[in-house]
Amino acid sequence: MSKMDWVDPAVWYTQLPTVHVAAMALIRDTTGRILVVKPNYRPHWTLPGGMADEGESPDATVAREVREELDFSFEPSHLAVIDWASPQGKRKRPLIAFIFNAGVIESPDIKLQKSELDEWKFVALDEMGPLMSSAGVSRIKSAIRAISEDCTVLLVDGIEMRASSSQDFKTPPINGSLS
Repeated sequence: MSKMDWVDPAVWYTQLPTVHVAAMALIRDTTGRILVVKPNYRPHWTLPGGMADEGESPDATVAREVREELDFSFEPSHLAVIDWASPQGKRKRPLIAFIFNAGVIESPDIKLQKSELDEWKFVALDEMGPLMSSAGVSRIKSAIRAISEDCTVLLVDGIEMRASSSQDFKTPPINGSLS
């Protein structure tokens, strides 16, 4: 019997592919318009949120980013969209974008983070096309559907692949087998 040659875990992990992780919040007003922000470092508008810090979970990322950008606190609960975005342009790694439902706010008391954002506003879905990237609009449309149907939508490069209700996901019991 020959001995297997194992790669040292420290070496093995450095060889694995990596991804960028972003998390955003879908915040609506009482008329259904969606809160968008205009970053000062890119040409288009986007949902509030941002990139995860090292080791940070998507729900912690979106809570932190929205608090930093808008001085608005919420508890992320419903994960509406997961979008796998292939490498593109200067971004050489894939991006996984998460959109969480942040609910409806009646009278926003927003304090904009001026170091990163130029302005914010509520916009109707049918008015987003000229403001946002096509991927951003696609994610928002899927998120609105996911919220109304109480499901999570999987996108690949902005194209819907699957919608799953909370009943579709099973948590394995302690012994690791699914029932």
